[in-house]
Amino acid sequence: MEELFFNELDTMQQLNDFIIITGALTSGKSTLCHDLSGALRKFWNIAGILSFTSKRNFASKEKSLEYSIYSIHNKETLAWAKRNSSNERFVFLEENAQTLSAKILAHHTTSPCDVIILDNLGFHEMKQQGFYKLLTQIDSNKTQMIISVQKDMLKEFLNFFNFSNFVLIDLDEIPRAQALLQIINLLKQRDAHLIGTFASITTIMELGLGTSLNAFRVPLKGIFLAGLQNFMLILFGKKLKGRGLLSIVTITAGLKSFSLAGSKFRPMFYIFFQGLFFTIPIYLLGQNFLSVLLGSIFLCISTFFLGVILNSVIFGMSYVYANINAVNEILNYFHFNSLSIINVVVLILLFKTLIAFVITLTAYYMNFDFLILKLSNQVNTIIPPSHALTYPKSDWKTSFKGSLGDLLNLKFITSLIFFSLIIYFFARLDTNDFILVIIRAIIISWFGFILARKIDFATIVGFLNRRNYLYLAHALEKALSIVHSFKNNKTKIF
Repeated sequence: MEELFFNELDTMQQLNDFIIITGALTSGKSTLCHDLSGALRKFWNIAGILSFTSKRNFASKEKSLEYSIYSIHNKETLAWAKRNSSNERFVFLEENAQTLSAKILAHHTTSPCDVIILDNLGFHEMKQQGFYKLLTQIDSNKTQMIISVQKDMLKEFLNFFNFSNFVLIDLDEIPRAQALLQIINLLKQRDAHLIGTFASITTIMELGLGTSLNAFRVPLKGIFLAGLQNFMLILFGKKLKGRGLLSIVTITAGLKSFSLAGSKFRPMFYIFFQGLFFTIPIYLLGQNFLSVLLGSIFLCISTFFLGVILNSVIFGMSYVYANINAVNEILNYFHFNSLSIINVVVLILLFKTLIAFVITLTAYYMNFDFLILKLSNQVNTIIPPSHALTYPKSDWKTSFKGSLGDLLNLKFITSLIFFSLIIYFFARLDTNDFILVIIRAIIISWFGFILARKIDFATIVGFLNRRNYLYLAHALEKALSIVHSFKNNKTKIF
């Protein structure tokens, strides 16, 4: 699937085939490579070679006497070069380099790497030895190559390999900690197109499928859309190894303001917080089946509690009391006297946990690459060649006018009447208190509609660019472009 995206990625200003780390002797090149391997291991599929020495006097800045090489993906260590004194030339164990190179290439073939780090390259590679094969046989359009080269041979190295698209990190000019953050941001920039595309897919599903379900008053549509969000996030997480999922969720929630029908604030609230709960275990534990299953369970369970929380904010505690009394009335009517409200809640949560397990098992272990490829192709063909991004108006006058329309929307009125009847019959309020509850619900809902329409995408993109979150700004602009074209052209992709 990656082949679909990298042609466009090549046109991005911040994308580089190679990140080259350089600096004087003892400037920290190998240390930075070690730091990168540790920082990236959780969310990137990485491989490569790290070099280290056991005989170097750092205080006197003398050159190393021995080097070993460490393979990142399988943690294998082999001897690489030896000499008796700093005046002698290294004796290289070429067979060890070729052994690790072959293992890395085999690993990359079966499990394509996001990043390959090659530490301490130089004259050996310019003789087409050492790790020359890794440097030349891996497609740097699909895999970010990070290499370190000693400064005194950098010019010759660049001329030999004829690098044209690279970024140089000079540790003689910037601190190692700053270099680490800069490289991580460059890696995130490579994800921006995928994040924008995936956010567009989920947004268009919400705008198209969600709007249709609302228009036809399909029952349990909220549960279906939550399950669909869960399913798609698992698929996206497999492609991104858990990276950028919260960005996808945030962009999708924000772009729900493009919805053609139905309410906006409530779906935005659900989309964001359901996605947030899904991403928490993955952020803490990394991308694996356990973290994805926990995230799915959190997402499915959250739909129940988010509804209670949101309706309690809108209608007050009278909503909670009304539902408790309603459930008790139903239990008594069907003679389920042995069950309590707590038993009912537990049964609901167990059922949702079972749904989460089925969704996770299906999406995590089955191959749905064809689906992601098809959807990604379709959303990326929505944008016309001459497309120019325009941001929706978000001034107070426009937001205020639109929010009045939301209040008069049939779906909102129907929902208000439905919840009002539940409160009226089961909360046991007097007339004055009931009227105050309805007024409260209208005011809070109106305020939410205004906020949902007040999202200023131009300001958000500008803020992200100023704060150097270029990858997130690009992802948001990408998603905005696709969704804006979808809305204007009414393109059918599903």
